[in-house]
Amino acid sequence: MKTAKEVMGELNEEEFMINCTNFKFFAEQVLGYSIQPFQLEWVEMVQKYRRIAIEAPTGFGKTTILGDAFCLWTAFLQKNKQMCIVSKSLPQSTKILNKIKETIEDNEILRELIPKNKPLSNWCSATFMELSTGCKIFCRPYSQNIKGIHVDYLLGDEVASYNDYDIWYRFVVTRTNAKNGTVVAISTPDNIADLMQELIHNPEYVGKIYPAIQNGKSIWPSRFPLTKLEKIKSEIGLSAWEREYMCNPQAEAESAIYPPHLLIDCFDYSAKFIQSPREGFTMIGCDFAIAAGPRADYDAYIVLNKIGNKAIILYGETHKGLSIAAKVMRLEDLYKMFRKQTDNKDTSVSTIKFIIDPSNVGQAIYEQLRFKGIPVETANFDAFSRNAMLINLRQMIENKELVIPRNSEDSLTMTFTDKLTKELISMREVRGKINISYESKAPHDDTVMALAMACSGISKQKEFKDMMAF
Repeated sequence: MKTAKEVMGELNEEEFMINCTNFKFFAEQVLGYSIQPFQLEWVEMVQKYRRIAIEAPTGFGKTTILGDAFCLWTAFLQKNKQMCIVSKSLPQSTKILNKIKETIEDNEILRELIPKNKPLSNWCSATFMELSTGCKIFCRPYSQNIKGIHVDYLLGDEVASYNDYDIWYRFVVTRTNAKNGTVVAISTPDNIADLMQELIHNPEYVGKIYPAIQNGKSIWPSRFPLTKLEKIKSEIGLSAWEREYMCNPQAEAESAIYPPHLLIDCFDYSAKFIQSPREGFTMIGCDFAIAAGPRADYDAYIVLNKIGNKAIILYGETHKGLSIAAKVMRLEDLYKMFRKQTDNKDTSVSTIKFIIDPSNVGQAIYEQLRFKGIPVETANFDAFSRNAMLINLRQMIENKELVIPRNSEDSLTMTFTDKLTKELISMREVRGKINISYESKAPHDDTVMALAMACSGISKQKEFKDMMAF
């Protein structure tokens, strides 16, 4: 392949600059890349739309094309444009900016982008560069600290790894509004509740998914021929292959108790959390943290309401570091919020009950709630009973008897059910020599256990009603 300087030498300066307005020419002849049709389609989407979400396999050039190449192309041809690359952490984002810096320094043509008044040894910082065309490129970690810049182009790198989705809408996307700029989210999917799935299905975004194999053919045959892809599948296993290369967030992990395809059937995209009474029977499952500190578990409280054969999550919350007194106070508040009032304002009919883990601090909370006259029962937490609760939850999910609110317009609902979904899909069946147990591969399982307890209480209520009817 000819060097960029050789290509430029074959054309006069005007012809060269005209040809560079074509992204494929610039990326191949100046940067030395081999641009694939699907990558060219990405750039065309960025030029046409203001909000784009692109899912593509790992190693298929998402960051290289839409981060490095697109930013360099813009800076080479235009003046005074401002661009920002956002990654989950600062080291990840600075790594991308450093690659752009090295590309400029090593390329005879792009070296002209280095400002004349800056020393070659120190012409840009780790998080910011200003080029001779007046263009600026920032890199930022995914946090509220992105505030303070306003850009024409913002790239969110590996968006499926972002945790607090509220940051995306409040602090990241808003960086482009003043300039009517473009936001591009790129990622390989992580799970059915990740931010990328939300953006792909957001009507304000143009979303597209690029699995490695389409119509029986590799979308990048020169680098990833079918024989190589089949070898990768054999090496990493079907679940990882489906997520990493076929961009399937519903891929089931081996021995998953709550596989994604079952959970999706329980999602209600119109429902959101409420903090008021409902008809029917309501059970609040409570899983309590024992220790404190950054790696300690959370308190998780889930309000589950049963009407007919459906149980819907009305509300959920997690806490860390609450004292026993504070836990009791918060549960008393929840009881008052969801207690059903009768027409007679002097009396109330309780249609709500707590079910809690009595181990450790749970016993003290149980006693204090009973003392206050609040209906409460304890769940058995021996190995057999714990397994039974988790299997009961599986049956309710499998039978579509559980409703999980997923209204994307309500951040409280989405934040909690995102956490719940991730914990659910991380639960695995573990077969020992004698017994089967159920363990989480996630850092926490607090919301799963709170939900399992609430579902156990709801199921007992169902059995009670059936017996009365009989």
